[in-house]
Amino acid sequence: MTEETRDRLPLTGWDLLIIGVLIVVTVLLAGGLLPDDAHTGPAIVPILGLQSAIMVGAVWAVAIWWRGASWASLGLRPTTLRWCVRTALIALLTVPAVSLINLGVNALMHETFSNPQVEFVAGVGTDWMGRLGMIAVGGIVVPVVEEITFRGLLYGWLRDRIGLVAGIIVSALIFASIHAIPPLIPALALQGAVLAIVYQRSGSLWPPIVLHAVFNSIMMFGLFAAMDSGAIPSTAFIHP
Repeated sequence: MTEETRDRLPLTGWDLLIIGVLIVVTVLLAGGLLPDDAHTGPAIVPILGLQSAIMVGAVWAVAIWWRGASWASLGLRPTTLRWCVRTALIALLTVPAVSLINLGVNALMHETFSNPQVEFVAGVGTDWMGRLGMIAVGGIVVPVVEEITFRGLLYGWLRDRIGLVAGIIVSALIFASIHAIPPLIPALALQGAVLAIVYQRSGSLWPPIVLHAVFNSIMMFGLFAAMDSGAIPSTAFIHP
């Protein structure tokens, strides 16, 4: 991606802070209106959809409506089929890499870590409509929204101000930390760095969106397959 193929985002650090506060406050307010068990049952699908809408809404309100940025300046530019196929293949490599990192973290912790992300996904149980909804939201909507927010907005802003390498590292660490699951930070940071590099090399958000979507979908299909085979009880993550 060259200076000629991208625009400098017309945002300040305060703008990014406002976007972050808007997202956190509205998500917390929305979460406070939900029953305690909503985060581990079928209701997780609309919850994820609501959180995604809040996130992209905050980006639109501040970056586009207020500051006059465009979706293209946030990375939503045309790409090639070759890039999309290439990043789908990269996703196949990141799955075992992330799994190995998580196994290493578990070994260092000397205990088995219970991943709350697995709990969220498994909360839909064996209901096929719930599973399809989870795949649609977790495998399509969430990747689109997170790539706009973390690569298009955050990484793009950081890259213009602190440089390419520092921008990749800092944005990846923020992406990992914002999930608020400490044992997953190393794996999420790796994923965030790979996604930022793909965005930088391709000049478009669509390749990292494809990578993110394929990765999430593989993980969800794998979890559902494990539940159906009995390796993981289908009710193991559903709290009464």
